[in-house]
Amino acid sequence: MVLSKQQQKSLVLFLTGAKLEFTPSLELSAYLRDAYGDLLTWKGKKLRFTPQTKEKFKQIVRLHEPDLLMLPLAGQSRIDFSTVSKFEKKAPITPESEAILITHHQGYFACIGEGVRLPPGNAIRTSYSSLQISKLKTVVVVENLDIFDQWHSANWSQRCEHTIAVYRGHEKSVSKGVKALLTGLPNHVQVIAFCDYDPEGAKIALTLPRLSALLLPTLDEHIVLKFNRIDLWRKQQNAVNFLRARDEANNIEAVKRLVNGHQPLAILQQVILASSLHLYTVNL
Repeated sequence: MVLSKQQQKSLVLFLTGAKLEFTPSLELSAYLRDAYGDLLTWKGKKLRFTPQTKEKFKQIVRLHEPDLLMLPLAGQSRIDFSTVSKFEKKAPITPESEAILITHHQGYFACIGEGVRLPPGNAIRTSYSSLQISKLKTVVVVENLDIFDQWHSANWSQRCEHTIAVYRGHEKSVSKGVKALLTGLPNHVQVIAFCDYDPEGAKIALTLPRLSALLLPTLDEHIVLKFNRIDLWRKQQNAVNFLRARDEANNIEAVKRLVNGHQPLAILQQVILASSLHLYTVNL
């Protein structure tokens, strides 16, 4: 008999926990009786152990079914999981689950601690839960890492001592740590998205939790003629369709421009910073 993942997790949770009694499902009960028979003490449908017999049973399971106790459990980091498995990357808590990367345009990190400063252009990697939220007024989520690294050079005059930038993460969607940070922010903290000014960037922005505003570039005809990536826009039709289904495509002119198939528009963040384009916010 092969155990299902749910049955395996049920058994592993018991074996790695503190309880000494366990009521397995009918299928798991049949498996245990067949595989371990006389080693187990039953009272009706319940398995009963002492601390000593439970530890002995765990050792036997490790010996005969080493992969069984290698199942990752909720709450396990890669280091925790490495105590029982060589497959650490199967752990449910990844480095991005709690850690976030933050920076400040002037190097002020009051949200980390009073008087914490670094030269502009440096960043701090920390747990989202360690931030002093009372020191924040604005959190800017930045799409690309190279732009995040140059946040201090962005041409936006509305930043203040209580504005931090957060890198959204390498994943296809916002990282778990950033998502947890944004979701837990109080209402008075504004969340602004700074992404590529193209359909995909707008999609990333509009799917962020707690989004308050978009940070967008002021474009002139010269910039559009020289740097517009029409080829890139044509590859982003899924994002274009996503935007067309959103109210923002009708209500916000800057988003409406991105879905116009007659005048495709895609300006990357690298161009925005390299050309020192003035940035402005559009509230949602």
